[in-house]
Amino acid sequence: MKFFRIVVFVPADHFEDYMNAVQDYIPSIGEDYDRVAWWGEPKAEHGTEQFRPLSGSHPAQGQMNETVRKPSMRLEISHPYDRKAAEIFVREVLIKHHIWNDPIVQIFEGEIILK
Repeated sequence: MKFFRIVVFVPADHFEDYMNAVQDYIPSIGEDYDRVAWWGEPKAEHGTEQFRPLSGSHPAQGQMNETVRKPSMRLEISHPYDRKAAEIFVREVLIKHHIWNDPIVQIFEGEIILK
C-alpha cells in the first residue's frame, strides 16, 4: 500500500500545542488506524532550527537580519496516497497551525509491504 510521509519541523516549545491542533485532521491509513504520526522523545530528538528574518518578513520570533537558532522537533505524518488531499492537508492544517509564517514541509512517497 502506497502512502505519503509528510515531514515538518516544529519548535520544541510549541510542539504539544501544534500536535493538539493538527492530530484530529490526520487522515486514516487503511481501515484500521488514524492519527498515524512519529516524533522522537523531546530531549533525545531535538535538533536545532536556524533562520534569519530578512526585510519584508514578519517573523513570529527573532529580529530582522539576526540569525535565530531554536530547538525543534521533527514530526512525520503518514497520509493516504492522494496528492490533492495531501496538498490540502499541508496547506489547510500543517501550515495554518504552524507558528512560522512559511514552515518547510517535505513530502516523501512510501510503501507498506504487507505479508
